[in-house]
Amino acid sequence: MSETIRLTVKHRVLHFPRGGVNYDANPVKYDCPDTPSLLVRYYDSGDCDTIAWPMPKRKLPELRKRLARALYDKRETNSFFPADAIIELPDGTVFDFDSILAGA
Repeated sequence: MSETIRLTVKHRVLHFPRGGVNYDANPVKYDCPDTPSLLVRYYDSGDCDTIAWPMPKRKLPELRKRLARALYDKRETNSFFPADAIIELPDGTVFDFDSILAGA
């Protein structure tokens, strides 16, 4: 059965709700189940981008592709991301990133 996961927002940027770094812990703890993990789109050139929330309408197509790739990368690297997860944006809209990537 698929688990529905709603993305969170910290400082106007999208995060996956689990598997982040807890810098307040001593020592610092990685892959924390209760700590949001920043969604980042990494590029081959070495550059990277985050995804703003709310997404500006003038950049919506670009940001949806950026988010799709960031979620794909997060699924591959975050042990708290179920392979069959249903992803929701903070407003409750379902975001099918696999279909966006398939069309890219």
